[in-house]
Amino acid sequence: LFALANTYVPAKWLRTKFNFKEVGEKFSIFLRYHCLWNLGAFITCCIHCYVTSWMNYWLLISTVLMGWLVVGGFLMKYKYSATLKKGVYFLHTQQGVFIALLFCLMKGHYVI
Repeated sequence: LFALANTYVPAKWLRTKFNFKEVGEKFSIFLRYHCLWNLGAFITCCIHCYVTSWMNYWLLISTVLMGWLVVGGFLMKYKYSATLKKGVYFLHTQQGVFIALLFCLMKGHYVI
């Protein structure tokens, strides 16, 4: 669910790199799904963390990072004040946070 929700990011990069026109309406629909699927993934993550019998710090850190990305995305979507929007946009769109999230998820599930 989380991987499917974030296909929006490479698709937007391709759109800007190759200057595709007349796809704006489709991207606004895609952005709506991006927000809803990420919210669904975060809710699933929270339920999964609550129900499981074991927990470690890596999974807790990944849950916090995922929550930050989801809350930051909704703050961007609903356009709060301009000064807040600039800071939230910077922190929400950092690939480092996303990579750290994936690392913490894999480390917490003992994949790496």
